Amino acid sequence: MSNDYQANIDWREVDPEMVRTIMSQGENYLKSQLDISLAADRRAITLGGFFVTVVIATAGAAIASYKNVPLLLAGLSTSACLLYATWCCFWSARPIPFYSPGNQPKEWWPVRKEPLAQVIGGETENYQKWIEHNERCLEENAKALELGWRFAETAPVVGLVVWAITVAFI
Repeated sequence: MSNDYQANIDWREVDPEMVRTIMSQGENYLKSQLDISLAADRRAITLGGFFVTVVIATAGAAIASYKNVPLLLAGLSTSACLLYATWCCFWSARPIPFYSPGNQPKEWWPVRKEPLAQVIGGETENYQKWIEHNERCLEENAKALELGWRFAETAPVVGLVVWAITVAFI
């Protein structure tokens, strides 16, 4: 068990029951983060799948009306915005290193003869490091999903503007 987190807590004088409580709370928090992450991934993939469907329909309709240049360009520009929105959604659901509670038994073997409160206390410090890593990942992915949503929201407006400009100049 590596103890990379620099909390500098002296666990020797801490009541073992308190250390177990802290550990339990850390495990609960990591489990909740994992649940939130899985739900966010499902949401991103579902939204990305919906956007793909709309991209195909919009691009197909635009290409089918290739003789109407303003409509063709408007449809293709709308599709391009939606395609980027799709990419943002799928990117936010990409596989990333994410920590979950617990660890392998072999991680405990080197410290098996140490006082339990110190070992569990050190593990809670690791949990804190993992929680902070997971929060950064969740925030980054949420920003990507929000960016995708914003591009999808503006896609019809972009299409309308392209159509209006094309009509005005053709």
